Amino acid sequence: MIIYLLGPSGVGKSNAVQLLRSDQPQLDIVDLDADFPGRQFDWHAIEPRLAQLHQQPVDGRHVVVDVGAGTQTLSEFSAFLRGAGALVIVVTAPPEQVVLRQPIPNRRVDEFITTEYATRQQLYGLAAVTVDVTGLGKEAAAQLVVDRVAAVLGSDGTDDGPAS
Repeated sequence: MIIYLLGPSGVGKSNAVQLLRSDQPQLDIVDLDADFPGRQFDWHAIEPRLAQLHQQPVDGRHVVVDVGAGTQTLSEFSAFLRGAGALVIVVTAPPEQVVLRQPIPNRRVDEFITTEYATRQQLYGLAAVTVDVTGLGKEAAAQLVVDRVAAVLGSDGTDDGPAS
C-alpha cells in the first residue's frame, strides 16, 4: 500500500514521518522534499519517481510518501493522485495555529490561508483519512498521525481505512 501524506506547511507532516521512521522501521518512507531539493515544483522530475512507486510490486511492503508544500501546488500532482487511485491522508489544523509553526517566518495569515488551504481544497478533498491535530503539541500531533497511518495499514487494504 502507498500512502500519500499531505497538509499545509508546518502542520507536522515531517515530524510525523520522523516518528514513523523510528516506530515503523518496516515502512519505506519517501520524502519528496529531501529527494528533490530545489525541484519540489518540477513535475517532470517528481513524476517518474512516483510512477515508479506505483509500477513496482509492493509484495507486502508499505510506502509512505511525505509530500512537501511545493509539490502540493502542482495541478499535475493532484491529477496523478486521482489517476493512481492513491490513498491520501491529510493532516490539518486551523491556519491560525499552523502559520505560527510553519517554516517561513513572519508569514501573513491571509496569504498563508490562501496558499496553503484555499487553493488546495480540491487536493485535500482526495483524502481517505483526515487527521485533525488542532491544539496538539509537536509530539502529540506526530503520534496521532502515526497512529492513524498504523490503523490504515492494519486494514485489509480493501477499504479507505478509519473514518475521520
